[in-house]
Amino acid sequence: MPSDTDDVIINQKLCIINSQVKAKCLNLTLTEDFIVIQQNASLTVNGMTRIRASLTKAGIEIGFNAKASLKGAVNLESQYYNDYGIIELLGNGSKLELYKTISVIPFGSIIGKNGSEIILKGNPSLKYIRTGNIQFHDLTIDCEGTYYLDGNILSGNQLGEMNGSLLVKRGKLHLNGFNIDGTSGEAITIEEGGTFSNNTPKGFPKGFSNINLMPFSTVNYSRIGTQNIDSLNFWNLEISGVGTKNILGKTTVNGVLDVTFGELQTNSKLTLLSNQNGTGSIGTLCYNCIVNGKIVLQFMRL
Repeated sequence: MPSDTDDVIINQKLCIINSQVKAKCLNLTLTEDFIVIQQNASLTVNGMTRIRASLTKAGIEIGFNAKASLKGAVNLESQYYNDYGIIELLGNGSKLELYKTISVIPFGSIIGKNGSEIILKGNPSLKYIRTGNIQFHDLTIDCEGTYYLDGNILSGNQLGEMNGSLLVKRGKLHLNGFNIDGTSGEAITIEEGGTFSNNTPKGFPKGFSNINLMPFSTVNYSRIGTQNIDSLNFWNLEISGVGTKNILGKTTVNGVLDVTFGELQTNSKLTLLSNQNGTGSIGTLCYNCIVNGKIVLQFMRL
């Protein structure tokens, strides 16, 4: 079995990683054939993964409760079809960890079927999620930097679509002007240390049945121009885009309200709790506020 310092080249030969086996290598090149990771097995590639397909399919197939951890750049190189150079997650418990850039030359895809999870890790520097070449079930951001969308993620079961849950566990997910449409019955969760940055006019993603903004999570509204802020129970709320930000309804900020740029307006109830853990009484307007912009409260006569 290769070690984590060995290069592995597989050319037109099916390779099966049997159940319970933990395989690893430095660089991996697949040409017109598959690695199949069986149930409860794993594959770790510490360097580059290159999948090359021309007249026949090539790729990595990740079985139930199996995992592939690709820590270097990933090249999907298919000459004719998206489903030829492919990484496919078969279903329940299938996990794919991606750390660096995904390149599609010129075709290729990553397919996450129901019950699977794609996890974006590492320390990205202006890393873009190849949304048009990925079908997501669950998507998790667990990184030390920022991931940017490079297109919309719609609700569904095709490339560029998602039908599971979205979790920002660590690091930042930036919409980059695009939208995420949730699926009924699924959830969007921002955990402690996670940041969700939204610069779209639509506001927070719609369609998810549950929105979980956990203690010490951050939601950032960064659109340059008018933007609506949804009626939610935020922990930390940041306003960093120039222009008017309109609070649409009853809104609570449990941690810090930071208005760096822009103007925050509301004629609804805005509750700012008086300390970071959210256990105190309602504080005055600018307790736990960092305001370089402007807050405008419009009180309505009852």
